Amino acid sequence: MKEDILDDVLGYSLDLEQRAVVLDESSHLLVIAGAGCGKTLTLVGKIRYLVEKKKIACSEILCISFTNASVLSLRQKLQEAYGYTVDVFTFHKLSLEILAEKKEAFSIVPSDFLEYVVKEYFYGVIFQEESQMLLVLRYFRVIFFSSISMSYQSLLQKREKEVDALIRLICQFLRLWKGRGGSFSDFLSFFKQNRSSFFLEKRKQTFYFLHLALSLARVYEEELSSSGQIDFDDMILLATKKVQKKGISKRYRYVLIDEYQDTSWIRFRLVQAILNNTGAKLLVVGDDYQSIYRFSGCDLSMFLEFSTYFPDASILKITQTYRNSQELIFAAGKFIQKNRRQIPKELVSSKHLSHPIEVYYTKNPSQTLKNLLLTIDFREIFLLGRNQADIFPFFDEELIKGEGDTILYLPRPDLCLSFLTVHRAKGLEAEAVILLHVVDQFLGFPNQIPEERVLRFVLSSSHYYPYEEERRLFYVALTRTKNKVYILSDSRCPSIFLKELPHDFTVIHI
Repeated sequence: MKEDILDDVLGYSLDLEQRAVVLDESSHLLVIAGAGCGKTLTLVGKIRYLVEKKKIACSEILCISFTNASVLSLRQKLQEAYGYTVDVFTFHKLSLEILAEKKEAFSIVPSDFLEYVVKEYFYGVIFQEESQMLLVLRYFRVIFFSSISMSYQSLLQKREKEVDALIRLICQFLRLWKGRGGSFSDFLSFFKQNRSSFFLEKRKQTFYFLHLALSLARVYEEELSSSGQIDFDDMILLATKKVQKKGISKRYRYVLIDEYQDTSWIRFRLVQAILNNTGAKLLVVGDDYQSIYRFSGCDLSMFLEFSTYFPDASILKITQTYRNSQELIFAAGKFIQKNRRQIPKELVSSKHLSHPIEVYYTKNPSQTLKNLLLTIDFREIFLLGRNQADIFPFFDEELIKGEGDTILYLPRPDLCLSFLTVHRAKGLEAEAVILLHVVDQFLGFPNQIPEERVLRFVLSSSHYYPYEEERRLFYVALTRTKNKVYILSDSRCPSIFLKELPHDFTVIHI
């Protein structure tokens, strides 16, 4: 192979670990890559190696990623830099391609249809069913003396945030249930498992939750059936069955998957069907520290237990980060590895910054933010919130919303400010990051929505660690910066996460 292929991938020279991935010939390869370690660069290098050295046709390579934006970005890089036309799809687009090839006719509901059905039920349809209202009241341990419907209406008004949290939890439960190819008979097993729970109160509350989830699962499936439509999970399942029964016309020799930590059981089954039909080699790359989409049906076990599904699997790591300082990745890594289920990895960086994290404990976060923006040395800044509403309290006559994600701070027109939720910021980076509303509240950071224990029924692993997904979300927030992270907290109710940050690399402002 000509050395210049790996010396110049999109203008960068691949490091030794990235080169090892490109040159690896394993049938099934898991690449564990840290934040800012050049996953996309490595994938592009692999494709260039396959095409130019191995003489693999572009039509024999399939790339899968999880968002339309990441797919478009990878497709453009390959086309503009090298003139490659490679199949780069999301799982949904791949399923559409397979079903279109088989001339299947179907109609797909919007991606938020489940949320719409569940919310419509809680705030409307449920009033026709006293038994269902009673389940909700009992779930929230409401003691009532008036009619069931009046008590339920009072609950909606007085505890709206908690009811909305329950709605989100049911949607997450049902997405995970469908994401593993679930059937209604699964609920018999769920109820049986719950009876073995040690704590009576937890057992009772989970019993009510499971009844509600089962009712909503039936309502949702009836809505789909009556409208003659399917959802995205149904589409993946249908595509998988078609490949299993009739094969696939594309003769792929390599399947490359980015962000594999965000896969699900049914997505895995689709990939498995394609591999079985084509004999293609599989390379997946991802970071278990950044698995933050469980609410959409993703199951981290597919990543953590890769060798269980592919006993001949090879595993490589990419640990050189080009975004964060050594001190920041040490602090973030120490925090995330409190959960022993996460795969240990020691990231390294040539960048150094003695105190990359600054925490502001304040009773006036709005004024603190404006003071910080007046003195900060960086121009490109992400304002990140755990929740979409976290930015609203900061708006005033000086800090105003611009177009899209942009925020305008009138005393500093030179600043390039963007507000994003941490979920939306994943995969992005900025010169500096300011985390807003990192407090100990129901909708703080971490969100204190009780979820992990009921979700154990629909996850491949029953492993439980407090705030497991919230911890990964906090890790993603910390690692979006090229330089420093500034954290705004309330001195009266600071987030429990702040207590775990290493003091050696953290400056505290009180």
